[in-house]
Amino acid sequence: MQSINGTNITNSTEPSSVEQYKEPEALYIFRVTLFAVIISASIIGNSMVFYAVWTIPSRKPLSYHLVANMAFAEILSSVCLAVMFASWQNPTKAVLQEAACVLNTFQVIALLVVTYSLAAIAFYRYRFIVNPLPRGPSVKKIIILTITGLWLLSFAIAFPFFIGLRFSNGRCIELPITNNEYYAISRFILNYALPYVIMLASYGAVAWNLKRRIVQIEERARNSTVAVELEDLCNQSEDRGEKGSSCAYFHYVLIS
Repeated sequence: MQSINGTNITNSTEPSSVEQYKEPEALYIFRVTLFAVIISASIIGNSMVFYAVWTIPSRKPLSYHLVANMAFAEILSSVCLAVMFASWQNPTKAVLQEAACVLNTFQVIALLVVTYSLAAIAFYRYRFIVNPLPRGPSVKKIIILTITGLWLLSFAIAFPFFIGLRFSNGRCIELPITNNEYYAISRFILNYALPYVIMLASYGAVAWNLKRRIVQIEERARNSTVAVELEDLCNQSEDRGEKGSSCAYFHYVLIS
């Protein structure tokens, strides 16, 4: 079989027979140039983001560290993809083929870190609005544990690839441990479904809390306006000498 990133991976239980065709030279140049531009932009752009966050002198919130962590994972993913693309263009070079087979797992880990970093940023924004994290030495511990946890979780999900991909006879062989429907379903849930559920739930809760606060602010503003109007009416009635029940009623409304 052939993976989505272009690395030639052969199922150990099925023979592979792919019919090749001659690619036009113009299309080849366009494809390679476009890929080089995208990968270069990714590496340079994410390097600038990582450097900008890293060099901020003041204390950085958790979201800044998560963005830097995501930028580093994007750089790792881009480097892995560059090697895989080179191996795809040079199928006869065993060194590139073996490197691509090894880096395939690290590229999966990097993509997992990016996805879970986005989910962590969404959850952090929810906590920041509803229940902000405490300031102090504990924040640094939370940052370290969060980023370490993201990488360990991603490594655990992609671990079967470390033992399920083997380079043999110029090909990257995929063993049954990674080529089965149970692992595919589990990986889909952990790779995509779970992070996106976290993001949807977090941003949905943020939107609901913001809407509730807006309603509360509008209610307080409306009550304040009514109170001012009632006080003006009371003052006007006193100026006209209409003391007694009307003014007392207005004061009662203001107090209540």
